[in-house]
Amino acid sequence: QAAYENGRNPRRWDERHYLFCRGFLETHGEDIHNLRRAKMDAYMFDRYTVEVSDFDLLIGRYSLNFTTTEDMRGEISRAQDIMAAVGQYQSGAKTASTGHRVIDYELLLHEGVEGVLERVRKAHAALDPYAPDRLERDITYRSMELSLSALIRFGYRTADTLASLAAETEDRERRAQLETLAALFRRVPAKPAQTFYEAIQSMWFVQFALALIDDITLTGHPDRYL
Repeated sequence: QAAYENGRNPRRWDERHYLFCRGFLETHGEDIHNLRRAKMDAYMFDRYTVEVSDFDLLIGRYSLNFTTTEDMRGEISRAQDIMAAVGQYQSGAKTASTGHRVIDYELLLHEGVEGVLERVRKAHAALDPYAPDRLERDITYRSMELSLSALIRFGYRTADTLASLAAETEDRERRAQLETLAALFRRVPAKPAQTFYEAIQSMWFVQFALALIDDITLTGHPDRYL
């Protein structure tokens, strides 16, 4: 119920919207659409607030305590004006994702994001320099590397936040829960899940991270891949 209410709260987009616009402005010098979007994704993952409530046992919720200042609202307005003038797709702000798909959660759980990133790097290194589509593939792989690396950092940053919260918590039961979660995020989603708890958390966190970058993917059949 709490997760449902968090997902319905009208303030859930405030920080995401600001970071999206700010990331757009920060990447103005990048002319290649895929690379710009990947850098915007990284900007989001590196800065979005890791918010944890007193009862959370799965981490990945929209921040509801973010307040935009007048300067922030000015940046949002400036970014929106540019997008409106140039076009959201032409400016590199928008993607063509419809959300009517499911990512390969089985691959995520068996290899972790680091394993997927290693696959991308190997494919990138194996590119035929004389292939007619080499440039397009090079851009695609570079974009993947940027986004996946940022997702890994997001997970480790979450671990740091949880460890800090645990150190500040006086309630022994809640401190133990936060310490367990901090240790869990030292493994997933970067590395393969080893337990059922790690698998659920990895799946939930990655789905949440995708939602932050406006890529609403479906859960699929967790009864088959968990």
